[in-house]
Amino acid sequence: KKVSLDAMTSIKEVIYRGLFVAIYTLQCVMVGMLIPYVGMFMSTVLMCWANALYSFEYSWSMQGLRFSEKIALIEKCWAYFLGFGAPLAFLCSLWSTFVSLGIFAILFPTCIIQATCSPLANPKNVDFYFGKDEKLPRLRLFKQSIKFTGIC
Repeated sequence: KKVSLDAMTSIKEVIYRGLFVAIYTLQCVMVGMLIPYVGMFMSTVLMCWANALYSFEYSWSMQGLRFSEKIALIEKCWAYFLGFGAPLAFLCSLWSTFVSLGIFAILFPTCIIQATCSPLANPKNVDFYFGKDEKLPRLRLFKQSIKFTGIC
């Protein structure tokens, strides 16, 4: 029975993750479309965290982290992950969707490698690098997506 429970948990995580990513991406697009002047910049900033989540998810999944734990890590260390996802997000925001998808496809594997080599690839290092007391407040980046999907 334990195997079936683990399988069900894995299936549930995959479904929630897919729904979460779809909702968050929709939010990013809507921000870019609906807010005049600064909307595209804000959308690009939001995509920085999405790129970081995509990149780190491989190593975190291999360590058995639940999706809610991954989200909590990104929200706790939001400044680090903003910087991590920024180069790819800003490069992709410069061109049309078709060209941006090509750039993403070419450069994303390097982001996965960088994430795997990062000290935060191991969640146990978070307290070492960022301290147990949070110097920056936790930024609830994914609050609306979490509320809609009911993940956490």
